[in-house]
Amino acid sequence: MKTDARSEKKPPIILSMQDIIDVVGDGISVQDTQFRILYQNHIHKALEGDHVGEYCYKAYERREQVCDRCHLARSFHDGKIHRTVQSRVTDEGKFYYEIIASPVRDETGTIIAGIESVRDVTERKLMEEKLHDMSMRDDLTGLYNRRGFFTLAEQQIKMARRMKKRILVFSADLDNLKLINDTFGHKEGDFALIEAAGIIKQTVRESDIVARIGGDEFVILQLEDHAGNSEVLTQRLQNNFSRYNVNSDKPFALSVSTGISHCEPASLCSIDELLLQADKVLYEEKRSKRTV
Repeated sequence: MKTDARSEKKPPIILSMQDIIDVVGDGISVQDTQFRILYQNHIHKALEGDHVGEYCYKAYERREQVCDRCHLARSFHDGKIHRTVQSRVTDEGKFYYEIIASPVRDETGTIIAGIESVRDVTERKLMEEKLHDMSMRDDLTGLYNRRGFFTLAEQQIKMARRMKKRILVFSADLDNLKLINDTFGHKEGDFALIEAAGIIKQTVRESDIVARIGGDEFVILQLEDHAGNSEVLTQRLQNNFSRYNVNSDKPFALSVSTGISHCEPASLCSIDELLLQADKVLYEEKRSKRTV
């Protein structure tokens, strides 16, 4: 007598909760309300080490009390799930982890423990940082673009006010870009922009913000150490362009027209106002070059 295979009953697969947790792709730990570690799955142990029986703040942070802004402490306090992303620097580089803290309740609804899951999100965070950086950068020159400049400039203005330093905005337009494009082609025009960006970047300090905010428009923002900064910067920039032209084999020379504006520590200047003032000086210089 044949038996219908479909009628045969397969033995049930029984998995314990620990079996399930152990095959989860995240690091999982369980802590009581005193922050003593009751359980870690193997992934969590691989990330943090085996610390079962220890207090988490001592084991992970080497502290004598609960960490400030502890996500698990917040879950114990309000009974909600809390997420955070933390970074960690090791000998192998910088890593990012998403940590999710969830309360565990007994049958009466009382919180008796907390579950913490840890997921490595380094790849995602690095991609996000790369995309953010790309959105702030000029594709051609690698300098900050207009968006990047305004974003960082607002931060610099706040810092200048705290430090009681003057703000210098230095505008620079590449001369004769249209002539270079029309005469030698846009490839040479792009080359001229890239080289000009390199000269400007070489001229300023590492802490200065340098951006290409338009076709042939560059801008520098720096916190001034003394009132003579602008003159020094202008002279150094012109010297660097002159030195470049002496050593260049191109059939055209590179030069820039410049304009400068300042903001005193006690003044409430905006970036738009500073750029407008610097551009007025720059356009006067351009006009004077055309009449020569």
